[in-house]
Amino acid sequence: MTIGGRAKVSLSWAPGKRLGGKDYLLQMTIPNTYFHVAIAYAILRHNGVDIGKMDFLGPINWIDA
Repeated sequence: MTIGGRAKVSLSWAPGKRLGGKDYLLQMTIPNTYFHVAIAYAILRHNGVDIGKMDFLGPINWIDA
C-alpha cells in the first residue's frame, strides 16, 4: 500500500504493524538475503565444494590505472 508516495509494507507475522519501504529494504530484506547467501556458502564449503571468495563476491569490473 502506498500512502503519500511512500511505500508501506505489512507483514503477516506482525499484524497491525507496518514498515516504510526503505526501512523494509534496509532492516529486513538486505540482512535476510545476506544471511541466506552466507549460510549457503558456509554449508557448501563445509561439504567440500571447491568455492572461494571470488565465487562469493562475483565478478569485479576492474578499471586500468
